[in-house]
Amino acid sequence: KEFMNGSCNHAPQSDLQLTAIIKVPLSAQHNPQVSFDGRRLVVFGQDHIGLIVLIYHVLSTREDQHSFSTTKSFPAQKSIQGDDSGGVTNLGIEHRVKFVNRIRQIGLGGLEYYDSMFMTCNERFIIVNTKAGNLVGGSSYCAATEGLFIIDLEEHA
Repeated sequence: KEFMNGSCNHAPQSDLQLTAIIKVPLSAQHNPQVSFDGRRLVVFGQDHIGLIVLIYHVLSTREDQHSFSTTKSFPAQKSIQGDDSGGVTNLGIEHRVKFVNRIRQIGLGGLEYYDSMFMTCNERFIIVNTKAGNLVGGSSYCAATEGLFIIDLEEHA
């Protein structure tokens, strides 16, 4: 109960500490797929517009400290709200999770409510299933519609 109302961010008699909450209004028709590679949290789901991939960085080692050094919050500072926050609410003084990128592409699509969504990823690539592969590239000669959509994250997240 205390976790949900924000009055406490740690469990009594435990080493568990809640450092951030990500609130994203994704559809329940397609269960969101979530992957974590130790540095990056990737969420593949469907919102009110369509299929979407959300990418968050998680401060898990001090090697990533440089990318988080400008995101410390102080009581006088306003927190990021709206689309720029990606639904992230950091509960401590030091930010541990930050929103990095939103990918909404025409190639992510074609799935009906009864189709399963699949995602896998590593440090560089995200691979999801699609039924709108013929919309990518604009070629009228492309007959393929079902397949895998591969996103390269090397320079974008």
